[in-house]
Amino acid sequence: MVRRDQNPPVATSQPCGVFTTQQGQTRIPLKGQRELRRGRFSQKNAFYFITTCCYKKQKIFTERENVEFLDEALQWLQGNGYIDLYFYIAMPDHVHLVFQLTGDKDLSQLMKSLKQYTGRRIRSRMGSDLRIWQAQYYEHRIRKGEDLKEIMRYCWYNPVRAGIVADPRDYPFWWKNRSLPSSIFHPPSVGAASQPRSTRYGGGESVWS
Repeated sequence: MVRRDQNPPVATSQPCGVFTTQQGQTRIPLKGQRELRRGRFSQKNAFYFITTCCYKKQKIFTERENVEFLDEALQWLQGNGYIDLYFYIAMPDHVHLVFQLTGDKDLSQLMKSLKQYTGRRIRSRMGSDLRIWQAQYYEHRIRKGEDLKEIMRYCWYNPVRAGIVADPRDYPFWWKNRSLPSSIFHPPSVGAASQPRSTRYGGGESVWS
């Protein structure tokens, strides 16, 4: 029998999935601490951790088809050289992204493009003029000395902390770049021979069961 991880990364949860970790030196901004506004400076080739939330905390991403629209948009941005996507996870009412900004779009342009495309596709599928996204989002530029793996691993455990699953490998809506070692996404108690419950999807691996 596989033992469940008894000590997932610990954090102080904030509304809509924005948080500060309590492990090592990694710090993720509290709600409102780094709200990105139009025209704010963004740095090409820098690594970013982004949290963006659904309007009024609607649970948009409980349906696979809606997550597929998100994945489609992110893979397009990566395929066209705007980002180097490392990781994302779609929680029911918010999304976490980790990527390197590589193209000519700044962060505000990139997020506007992502939200417009996914909002249009989701509204069309649902046959509604429902507003999908909150206008704002929260960014954290990952600086030298911060642990990129810890940020991704913390996000991977979000469904466990939210009580959706008991094991992060059982959550269906996340993606990692193939270049990342699978060891990042193993609970510590799981042996090296065990593999994430994943299938190939897009340019990386996800748990689309």
